Amino acid sequence: MAITHSKNGFDFSHWNTVISTDSTGKLIETPIDWNKVMATSWNFDFVYTKFAHGTSIFGKDTAAYPIDLIIKSYTTAKGRLLRGPYHFWYNQYDARLQGKTFRDNVGDNIGEVRPMADVEDTSFLPLLAWSDT
Repeated sequence: MAITHSKNGFDFSHWNTVISTDSTGKLIETPIDWNKVMATSWNFDFVYTKFAHGTSIFGKDTAAYPIDLIIKSYTTAKGRLLRGPYHFWYNQYDARLQGKTFRDNVGDNIGEVRPMADVEDTSFLPLLAWSDT
């Protein structure tokens, strides 16, 4: 499905996972319930999911970034929402290394919308090197 006009969407990262604890205090993380998302009045069409930030490589679940949960939520959105990966940009890190980190983390999970960078610090933008990787 091609986006030909304005669509509604949101971004998803570790800040959006559902985390609780069991009776022993162990963390329990639950992927997004897409049925609940789709039942809202927002009429979402797409979701962007954070696959990397700076030069961090997410290779295992951690409390800070549960990549297995992120990938599960991203995968289960297929067919319900258009999906795309995003990278959280840090100006202080090497642009090419950030591009490589993002590409390595995304792997074959490209999705249906183009990958993007979340740039919140616009004081210095070496993004050309990032987009060339």
